[in-house]
Amino acid sequence: LHRVERRQRQMCIRDRITPKLLLSSALRFDDYKEFGQSTNFKLAANWSVSDKVSIRGAASSGFRAPSMQQLYTDNISTQFFSNSDGGDQSAQQIGIFRNDSFLAKALLIPQLKEEEATNFSLGSVLKVNNLIDFTIDFYSIYIDDRIVLSNSLGQGLSSTLDATLKTSGVSAAQFFLNGADTHTHGVDIIATYNAPLLYGNLDLTFAANFTDTQVDNVFTPQNSALGNIEPKDIFSQQSISIITQWQPKDRVSLNTLYQVDDFTFNLAFNRYGEYTVIDGGTQTYGEKILTDLQVNYQVNANLSFSIGGNNIFDIYPDKNKIGNSHAGTIIDSEGNIVVSSEGVFTYSRRSAPFGFNGAYYYLSLIHI
Repeated sequence: LHRVERRQRQMCIRDRITPKLLLSSALRFDDYKEFGQSTNFKLAANWSVSDKVSIRGAASSGFRAPSMQQLYTDNISTQFFSNSDGGDQSAQQIGIFRNDSFLAKALLIPQLKEEEATNFSLGSVLKVNNLIDFTIDFYSIYIDDRIVLSNSLGQGLSSTLDATLKTSGVSAAQFFLNGADTHTHGVDIIATYNAPLLYGNLDLTFAANFTDTQVDNVFTPQNSALGNIEPKDIFSQQSISIITQWQPKDRVSLNTLYQVDDFTFNLAFNRYGEYTVIDGGTQTYGEKILTDLQVNYQVNANLSFSIGGNNIFDIYPDKNKIGNSHAGTIIDSEGNIVVSSEGVFTYSRRSAPFGFNGAYYYLSLIHI
């Protein structure tokens, strides 16, 4: 086992400049044995324009140290690749090597360092009336030296690389690298409504998030035995798409909570927007709306009874059309279908924001 050693110091200041203006700041210092020191800050302000409107904003820096998996993963697996003519497949040994391994040092792969982030946000809180509250926040996040996993490097990419790989008994190797700079822009919107209804009380919460992430720069190791190679050799279009496309760019939800006497009714709608996966080919998966429902009865102070379900209408993602294996049909000499398969992966093995297990129903009795 490996223990990450860290020292941390933090200082916070909060001051009300005027009755309507609040400023706060924070300074944080971290000292990691593995990669060194990092100093970060946060500045935030909240201005109450009126009793119903306030404006808030913040700027901060941050970091993320390399994780244990990124620092110390060491794994060799057997993978099968088709020949260039599409014929028989051949088995090859592919390894993921840690950055302090013999192979990484021989190729002059740099040691991992922390990811660094700069964050900005600006938003407003609006109290429409005694029943409705509304907030909107815009944000931008810039991440430098983002840690990503390289392509499988080898197979004629560099004669020096091929010779070095042979000493480790593999055909190709992968490494975690500080390989990309990214930026993310987005907006969060939340609206709440609370009011008596009939003999009970109704709470409505609407929430929406719209996010877009782009890769600004991709880096390759400099002065390396990998030779004169392009960034696309280190990080494929698929690697970039993992960051930019594999999750929905928008997510919207509406939650309804109604309480009357000892009964609570909770109905929620969750909409997941489109997302795109590159896995050999490219496929865009359509938007889906999932519905959750729960009814709870409070029998007494110590006993409650619930019945409900998640994704009660049994919604699934679009079926997978790319990156599949063992798809096809075998027909005998008489024209009879012996085997017909759409492939092993009915749903995407790469990304499924809400899973592919379908509906889940439950009945519970809780005693405290």
